[in-house]
Amino acid sequence: MIEEITGVCLIAIIAAILSMMLKKDRPEFSSLISIMAGVIILFLVLPAARSAAEMIMTISEIAGINTDYIEVIIKSCVIAMITSVSASTCRDSGNSSLAMKLEIAGRVAIIILAVPVINTLFNVILSVIK
Repeated sequence: MIEEITGVCLIAIIAAILSMMLKKDRPEFSSLISIMAGVIILFLVLPAARSAAEMIMTISEIAGINTDYIEVIIKSCVIAMITSVSASTCRDSGNSSLAMKLEIAGRVAIIILAVPVINTLFNVILSVIK
């Protein structure tokens, strides 16, 4: 894992330097380099994230935890990460208004994803009260 994160950091540093060098003369290439580096980094990290999610699911099955709840947590984390990266890319491109709307959309998506869990929680609370 140390080798992978070192590679990811090197890609980010090289892309940042190239982007900074091109920003003055060719701003469109500067943004393109940043976006492409972000995509490459995401594809490099994706297998590790998938592996971690599978381990969490396996552990929850062994522990007898309802995997539906774990799936909601994992999906919420993925939505938050994708939204954060996308919003940061928009901000870097000078479009902070779009970044803010992306963040709101991500939060709404997480809330919608959590509705079944919230519904179950309310049902449990109601059954305890009665």
